[in-house]
Amino acid sequence: LALADGWFGFSEWSPEAPAGAMPPNLLFLQSNRNDPGLDATLPHAYHVPADDMDPADLDSDKLALPYQLNARTRLNALGADGVSFINTGRGRDLGAALTTLDTRGLPAAEVAWTAGTLTPGGRPYGIRLQYRTEINAPWSDVTDADGAPVEYTRSNTVGDARRIGPHPLPADALGRPWVQLRWTYHHIAGTSGPRDELRLDDLLVRVPPKLATRYPQWAAAHFAAGDPQRGPNEAPAGDGVTNLFRYAHGLAPADPVAPVMPRLGAQASAFRFRLDPSKSDLAWIVQASPDLSDWSEVWFDSRVHPTPNADADGWVSIPSPNPSAHRFFLRLEIRAIDPE
Repeated sequence: LALADGWFGFSEWSPEAPAGAMPPNLLFLQSNRNDPGLDATLPHAYHVPADDMDPADLDSDKLALPYQLNARTRLNALGADGVSFINTGRGRDLGAALTTLDTRGLPAAEVAWTAGTLTPGGRPYGIRLQYRTEINAPWSDVTDADGAPVEYTRSNTVGDARRIGPHPLPADALGRPWVQLRWTYHHIAGTSGPRDELRLDDLLVRVPPKLATRYPQWAAAHFAAGDPQRGPNEAPAGDGVTNLFRYAHGLAPADPVAPVMPRLGAQASAFRFRLDPSKSDLAWIVQASPDLSDWSEVWFDSRVHPTPNADADGWVSIPSPNPSAHRFFLRLEIRAIDPE
């Protein structure tokens, strides 16, 4: 999945998902041992062999529905609440959720997710975020601003939940054609008693909204998939200002737009507006008209004209080619184009 074209997310999984099914661009993994720690390999995709299924589940004909089991090591689907991991020492204990991403062309990327405790046990578990940039490389921890691993450690409170992040991806994970992230459910301590059942939900990997350089990145940061207000020509704030204009100016859907609106310079000798050349999927076009009926006169087109130098506040100025004209109208058109 190329993050330059959008984002990665996971927010729900159905208990009716059949054996072998996985969410888009996400793989659930399990080990070949009991209580795997952070050093354990996870060589297998999640599966429950028939000869290791609890008899009650097998009698309920759940062999083909491994995401709704009631006993033994299992990964349960929770619908809109994501999934949960629970180990019971079956020699195939869980595990991780893993995604593979293409981070080329990104100025930065950030990760956020939700974790929680469904059932605390006597053997503490955690969920830690790790990454690697080569298939045979060891896993490294994603760390926070203090250098500590980004991790959820179980709570003693049933139903505890916490939103983690956003945390930036490490610098060496950017600009790569292949990066893997895994949320690792791992054993921390204890040798007796039940294990913690922990929940994982709402995974999100994206370009920070202020740094979005493609419209899909910006839209993914602000709208859910399938939201009818997500399109570039929609104006969800109700002020007539489109999403495309807001993306061009680094604004969120409800941010005020007055501070970034184009304006005339002193004595109407120039037209001033903000232009962000990093957004290669946009064209900025300044048009003039004497009567609002004909906009064929083009003062500036970012596709063919050199980009003017911006001032300290990020504004550029296009001088009037005909300053003696006593009346003219100006407008800025921001047009979506295919990036170079």
